[in-house]
This record gives sequence, structure tokens and C-alpha cells, in this order.
Amino acid sequence: MSGQTSWDFDVFVGFPGAERAFADRLVQMLRVQHLKVWFDGDQIAAGGPILDTVDRGLEVSRHAVFILTSEATSYSSYEIGFFAGKSSARSAPRRMLGVQRASLPLEKLPPPFRQAKVMTWLDEDDPAERFCELYRGLLGKAPISRAERIVLGHQLLEGSPVALVAESAAEQEANTRSRIRWGGAQAALGCDRAEPWNRITACATTTRSEAIFIVGPRGQGHDLLLDRIEECLPEDARWPRRIHTVSWGEDDPVPAVPSSRELFLEAVARAVGLDAGSQPAELIATLKHLLMEQNVILLHRPVVEEDFERPDLLLYYTQYLPELVSALPSLPFGLKPVQSLAWLSATWAKGVLARLARRLNLRVQSHGGGWVRTCLQSHDATEMLHQIRVQQHPLLPVLVLDPLPDITPDDVRKFCEDHLPPNECGRFVEFVTRGAKSSEEILQRISERLSKKRSV
Repeated sequence: MSGQTSWDFDVFVGFPGAERAFADRLVQMLRVQHLKVWFDGDQIAAGGPILDTVDRGLEVSRHAVFILTSEATSYSSYEIGFFAGKSSARSAPRRMLGVQRASLPLEKLPPPFRQAKVMTWLDEDDPAERFCELYRGLLGKAPISRAERIVLGHQLLEGSPVALVAESAAEQEANTRSRIRWGGAQAALGCDRAEPWNRITACATTTRSEAIFIVGPRGQGHDLLLDRIEECLPEDARWPRRIHTVSWGEDDPVPAVPSSRELFLEAVARAVGLDAGSQPAELIATLKHLLMEQNVILLHRPVVEEDFERPDLLLYYTQYLPELVSALPSLPFGLKPVQSLAWLSATWAKGVLARLARRLNLRVQSHGGGWVRTCLQSHDATEMLHQIRVQQHPLLPVLVLDPLPDITPDDVRKFCEDHLPPNECGRFVEFVTRGAKSSEEILQRISERLSKKRSV
């Protein structure tokens, strides 16, 4: 950007006084990318003419970033209008980006931004992702997915000593967790998860109600895939969506699937922001309001790992949720529950013995810690999924994804070819696969290794 000799500065940063601290940190991030930034703290001398200096800065800066708040000032409105007027008079392309620090109604936006996309950058947002979005906007690059913005954003900020440093210890810790979790882990989840991920994202771009089941043996990284849905599901203006987490047994020592219609619906009500004890009519009204504006994805946690022989989950997906959907009028968007099941695998011989023991009703649970139930988990889960398919309601069809497969060294090698320099692939594959007992462990090692590389 700074190769244009006709510009003294790459970007002008304008802001209201209340956002000076945020503007300071943003300017530092831009300068890490070797951009020449016009910023009043550096350009206006004590006692110097403010308006003339600002006018000059707007004239000689190729692009501009304006930080927008509900407390618009005459100064910021003047700067935006001045830059917009000068841009239309120039033949060279100039870009003007608006960054709102809170979601503003259209009438609160300055007129030049009412016909353009304005990005939102809240205090709780991942700074790396937001900076990547802004930086690519300045470069005129095409939009990319949120997952890609997170990974690229951390790469852009690598080596920055002050890149949006948290203002408190709690914020600093949260940003560190975000960097570790979504810098490496998000990329790691691309390893041999393309097929289920593509089907999940395709489902998110339809407006019909549909339940999605992510299934497979334990150790395949079910939780990580749910994390990826929660944090990295692509956003599309044509199919807006909101994700709500339905927590089962969050206050219990051992979380379990609810055992009644009331407990199931109470968990859904909590997920969409209602108080405990709210009435079904309140839940229906809330869902109706949400579904007028976007798809609602109900992400169920934790992963269900036992009690597959119980009828509770079957009733939830074939009766309770369909009844909830049927109580809603025809709406422009759909309800999309996401459920994950993970079972313990057993050898063929143990499975045969366990089925025989159950058929004979042998009381063997006191010997070996309930081995019959353990060995029959795969059988019971498969049978339950079969019954859910058979009894699925037309208002809530069911999509059961293929069981998550084992991740092999070949999968990791292909992943390396897409993400790492060729000279690093051999050592990387060796590190993440040697002695790994499960696919989940491989994914965690990939995440750990990538996070370390990006934090050096």
C-alpha cells in the first residue's frame, strides 16, 4: 500500500475522544504491518492549528478508518464528510472503512456509511480476527470465512509487542486462551474433517428446520468439532444464524441427558436467554422472534457418551422438539439442533457375549463395573439412531453424519502440505502421530504445535 508515491500516508485514523485508547492500539497494529498512519497524536503539535492539520492529513492519506460510536461529534462527522468528498473527486481508488464499537441503528450511522458495510469491533471480540477483517478491507481483498480470519489475523499480529494488549489481567488471559484455542486448534480441525464440516455448513445455509447428529467412537474429537461449529461456522448475509448452547446437567457432578419433557424444554429456554421456570408460551414467543431474523442453531453440550438404551433422547428428537416446531407459525428461518454421540468400542467377541448376557437378563453389573452396558454402547447408539430416523417428524427431519473416522498419518501429511513449508512436514507428522492413542490426541498435538509456532 505504501508503494504509492502520491500519498504521504497509507491510512488516516479518525476517532471520537472516548475511543482514544482503542485508536492507539489500532494504530500500533497497523504500523506493525509497515503502514504509514496519520494519527492526530503524532501530527498535531501543541498549539498548532487543528482543523488545517486534519484537512491536510485527510488530503494526503490514501485510505481512512473511522471509529464510530453512538456519541457522534461534529469533528468526526466533518472528517468523514471531508474524506468522502475528496475521495469522489479523485481518480485513484480510496477506501473508507467504518468500525462501529457497538451495533448502531442505520439512522445513527454517518450518511456515507449507510450504503456500505460497516464492521463491528466489540471489546469481547477476538482482536486478531477483527484486525484481519479491517486489514483485508484496506487492501481491497475479497471476504474470507471467520475461521480463516482468525488464523490469518494471528499471523498478521505475530511479533507485535502491543497488538491490542488487554487492559486487565482477565482480558489478557482471555485473549491468550483465544489465541491458543483458535490459532492452532481451528486449523487442526481441518485435518480429515472436510466431509462432516461441509455437510454441517451446507445445512446452515438452508432455512428449513433440521436436526444434525455428529457420531462416532470416543476419541475422535467430538468436542473439538462442536467448538469449531460454535466459533468458526461461516457467516453468510443470505442465511444469518445465531448459535445457542443447550447445556444439560451443567450444575450436576455428572452431566446427564434430561429425563422429562419439562427438563428438556427448560434447558432450551435457558439457552435462548429465558429464566428458569419460564412457561412454554414464553419459549415459543422467543423462538418465533429469533426465527423471524435468522436460523437458530441449538448446540447441545456435553457430548452424550452413555445411556443410549434409554428412550429420553429418542423422545426429545421425535416428539418434544417437533411439537415445539409445530407450535411455531410458518417462519422465514429454521431451528437446527446439533447433537453429538460418542461411544466406547468393543471387540466383536465381547459384543456377542454382552448381547447374550442381556438377552438372558444376567445380573452381571456388579462384576466388572457394568461391562455389558459398556460393550453394548455402539450397538445401543446405532439402534437409537435407527429409531430416530424411522420415527423422525416431517417438521424436524434428521441428518445423521457418517461416524467420524480415525485420523491417519496420511491425513496429517496431506494437512501439512496445505499448511506448512515442505521442509517441516516430516518432523511435524512424526511429532503429532508417534504414540498417539486417538484422533483427538492427534488434533490436540496439531493445535499445540501450531500455537507454539505462532507464539514464538
